[in-house]
Amino acid sequence: MTVRAIVTDIEGTTSSIAFVHDVLFPYASERLPDYVRKYCDAPDVAPLLRAVHRMPTLRG
Repeated sequence: MTVRAIVTDIEGTTSSIAFVHDVLFPYASERLPDYVRKYCDAPDVAPLLRAVHRMPTLRG
């Protein structure tokens, strides 16, 4: 079996919750839109975006 992804929970584990909330979340929020625009058609990203779009709780 090939490992394709590792899911980790870093909040409070590798750094303080405040650091995650005050630094990492804003960092990701700033960069995520450009990343999605740039890689939306990539074979590894497109199916994930479609899956998220189908999630009823995330639709606007």
